[in-house]
Amino acid sequence: MKRLLKLSLIIVSILLLLLQNCCYATNNIPESNGQEEGIPAEWARTLDPNVSQEDMILDGANEALYSSNENEGIMLINEEDGIMPISDDIELSGNVIDSDVYLCQQDVSIANQINGNVYAIAKNVNISSEYLNGNVFIIGQDVTIKGYVYGSVYVIGENINIESECTGTVYALGKNITLAENATILGDLKVSAGSLYVNGNINRELDAYVENINVSDKSEYIGKGHVSYSKEFTDPNGILESVNVEIHKDSDEKVEDLKNVIVLNQVKSEVISIISTIIIIGIIYLVIKNRQIEKVENYTREIGFGIGKGFLWLVATPVISIILLCTVIGIPVALLAITMYIIAICISIPVASLRIAEMIFANKPKDNKIILLLYAIAVYVVIKVVAYIPVIGGIVSFLVVLYGIESLVKYIFPSQNKKVKKENEVVIEENNK
Repeated sequence: MKRLLKLSLIIVSILLLLLQNCCYATNNIPESNGQEEGIPAEWARTLDPNVSQEDMILDGANEALYSSNENEGIMLINEEDGIMPISDDIELSGNVIDSDVYLCQQDVSIANQINGNVYAIAKNVNISSEYLNGNVFIIGQDVTIKGYVYGSVYVIGENINIESECTGTVYALGKNITLAENATILGDLKVSAGSLYVNGNINRELDAYVENINVSDKSEYIGKGHVSYSKEFTDPNGILESVNVEIHKDSDEKVEDLKNVIVLNQVKSEVISIISTIIIIGIIYLVIKNRQIEKVENYTREIGFGIGKGFLWLVATPVISIILLCTVIGIPVALLAITMYIIAICISIPVASLRIAEMIFANKPKDNKIILLLYAIAVYVVIKVVAYIPVIGGIVSFLVVLYGIESLVKYIFPSQNKKVKKENEVVIEENNK
C-alpha cells in the first residue's frame, strides 16, 4: 500500500511540472505579428498565418543564397566568384577571375585571365584566355583552346583544336584532334583519336593510339614516345624519328582474329575430347572384351528402358548419398558413391557409344570385335555433331548421358541370368571341343 501511494505521488508531481511548463510557454507567445521589440522580423514572418508556404520557402532560399560567408558559411554565387549559373550561352571577357570557373551551357566562350581551374561541359567550347593559371577540364563536341595555359589540359570531344602553349601535359580523347602550328606543349601529349594532325611542337613525349596520324612539315620538334596507328601515317620530315612507331590492327581485324582464335580453340578442344574418348573406350573394351555380346531384338525398347533406369540412377544416387552422409557409419560409403557418380557422368557418353556399337554389330563374329572400337568412335562423333544443334542437341546429349550411366552399371554389375547363360555357353563350347 505504501509503494502504491509513493508511485501516485510521483506521477502527480510529474503532471504538475508538465502543466506549469505549458502555462509558461502559452503566456510568452506574442499576440502581434512579430514587429514588437525583441522578435526578429524573419521569425515573425514565419509565425504570420497570412504568409504562404511557398513564400516562406522562397525567403529561406534567398537567405541561404545571399547570406555572408562569415555568418552562414554559404558562398555567394555570382560572376566575381567564378562560378557561373547554367544557361544557354555564356561569354566571359574583360575580367580577371581569381578562382575556379564552372560552366555548363550550350556554348561557352572564355577570354578572361583566370587564376584557377576551368571546368566546362558544353557543345561548343572556345577558350582564348591570354593567361590561364590552372588546369583545364573540358567535355564538348567542338573544342578550341588558345592562349597560354600554365597547367595541364584534360579534354574529351569530337573535334579538338589546340592552339595554345601549355606547360603541363595534354590528355585528349576525340575523333579529330589537331595540334596547331602555333601550339607548343612543354609537357607530354597523350592522345586516343580517330585522326591526329600534328603541326606544332611537343617538348617531351607523344603517346598516341590512333587510326590516322599526320605530322606536317610545319612541325619542328617532337621528343620521344610511342605511336600506334592502324591506317595512315604521314611524316615527310622524319620528325618522329625518336618516337617508337608501330602499326596495329583495327577493330574489324581484331574481331576476325579473335574469331579465328576461338574456332581454333574449339577445334583443339574437340580433338582432345575425341582422343580422350578413344582412350576411355579402349580401356572399357579391354575390361569387357570377353563379355558375350547379346543380340538385341528391339532397339527402341532397349534404349528406352536404359534411359529410364539411367534417370533413376541419376536421381537416386545423390539422394542416397546425402542420407548416408547424415550417418557416421555411412560417410565413407557416401563419399565413394559420390566419387563414382561423378566419374560415371564424365564417361557416360563414351560408354553409351560403345554400347550402341555393340547393339548394332551384335551378329558380327568374335574375331571382328576389334572393329567395335572404330564404330564406337564413329557413334561418339555423331553424338557430338548432333550436340551442336540448338535445343535438340542438348536433349539428345542428356538422354545419351542417362543411357551411358545405365550401360556402365550393366558392365559393372551384369545380371545373374546373363552370367549363368554365359557360363553354360562356355561349358557347351568346351564339351564340343
